[in-house]
Amino acid sequence: MQSIKLSSVILFSLLVVGCKSLSEDSLYPESYKASYVRQLNDYQLKGTGAEALGLVSASDCQSESSNEPASRQQALDRLKAEVYNLGGNVVVLSSCHDTRNNQCQSSISCIGGAYFIPWQRRPGNQRRTF
Repeated sequence: MQSIKLSSVILFSLLVVGCKSLSEDSLYPESYKASYVRQLNDYQLKGTGAEALGLVSASDCQSESSNEPASRQQALDRLKAEVYNLGGNVVVLSSCHDTRNNQCQSSISCIGGAYFIPWQRRPGNQRRTF
């Protein structure tokens, strides 16, 4: 009887942990997330009541010569997806630049600020809460 209880507890724990890792963010592809994040500049951000969420960075890597070259647009889409994951809906791009490392034939990295503007809605909930 005790082994059945123990097995039940272990099974329940695994189920909870497995479901916990399947969050809202993991259900949507990067392109979907990026489509809900607008890119603005500092001037456009003024007077919007934007809440700063922090700095974000993302990159695109051409890992093999047979792959597509690293793309600024792909790096920017990944940056927007990071903003979405933080609960934001606006990115202010600081820079995108070529980077070098041992794993990539070519690489482009982008850095920007993540913001949440109340008037711009996200699908489902308004903003993620932590």
